[in-house]
Amino acid sequence: MLNNYRTAFLRKSNETIQLFRLSSSTLEKLSSNGIKIDIPKYINRSSTDILKAISSTIQRDPTAAHYKYHDDPYLIPVSNFQKRAYALSQESGRKAAHWICNQHPELFNHKVAFPPIEKFYPKVIYDENCELDENELKKIIEKSFVSDAITVHNLLIKKGIEISSDTQQSLLELVCFYNNQDDLEEDWIEERWYTQTNKDREEFRNTWKSNGFAMNLFSTIKSPKPHHYSTIIQGMAKYNQFEEAYKLYKEANEKGFVLTTNAYNSAIRTAVYVKEGADHKWLHIQEILTQMNDSGIPMNLWTLNSILNVLSTMVTNSESKKYALKTIAEAKQFGIEPCLASYYYLLQIFCADKKK
Repeated sequence: MLNNYRTAFLRKSNETIQLFRLSSSTLEKLSSNGIKIDIPKYINRSSTDILKAISSTIQRDPTAAHYKYHDDPYLIPVSNFQKRAYALSQESGRKAAHWICNQHPELFNHKVAFPPIEKFYPKVIYDENCELDENELKKIIEKSFVSDAITVHNLLIKKGIEISSDTQQSLLELVCFYNNQDDLEEDWIEERWYTQTNKDREEFRNTWKSNGFAMNLFSTIKSPKPHHYSTIIQGMAKYNQFEEAYKLYKEANEKGFVLTTNAYNSAIRTAVYVKEGADHKWLHIQEILTQMNDSGIPMNLWTLNSILNVLSTMVTNSESKKYALKTIAEAKQFGIEPCLASYYYLLQIFCADKKK
């Protein structure tokens, strides 16, 4: 039996420790009684496996409130209004703490984390006393800080520092995507959740800032290129400024510019307001598709969904169903398969008449 073992000796502090290790060539051995012993293979365990095993023995209380509420009979909400008020109040306290940290950073000089985490630093305040250059503006654009990017851009222009066309394009894309304002931070989970209820109301409401920084920046570009037009058209269409987006689309066509596929898709969505009547909307879609074909721009999945989105607004016309099927067949010729959004619009088109 000793042949199955390797013996090693370690000498430390005049002590001899004999170590026995099972040979890798065998996983079985016989006991002194002749009983076969199977040694199981080693299983990697994480540091939390024991805690998970213990927690699995405790069932969740279905009558308990959500973990974000205080486990107290007087503080547990009993209605939807109270749930909303309690959740937003608790988050409002965290926002107040962040505001104090940003307004008085000199009071918080201690190191919150090591190694330092930039997210925990107080917000940088940009003013005329700061030494700024184009590289600083690029860093802010990469972090998607819209208000800071606008402030730094204006300071650079005021100081007479020239900004490259690539940086201008990146800034234009940023402000068009976020409509000239900072996006709601990911930390404010409750506010993001409860503001989603307003999205259905604002589906076709014009929320674009007409006299905002995006339009001013676009107007300062001396000779706008196709990518400039594509960016501003997409931004306007995203926030339902369809009339101005369609004007810029026609202006780009008059100049002979070939726009991006997403810009043409945004132009298709403008048919919701710039054209009246189902026939005129469909002609508008066909004109843009023809323009894409002549320019050598292939359609994509978003093109399909943009067309179906417009068709879902004209379900009172019996021809909308025929147009939808024709669009699906055309898309399949390009190898485009409908997605969940496509089927959502199809259900709106074909199930509008509840009687049928």
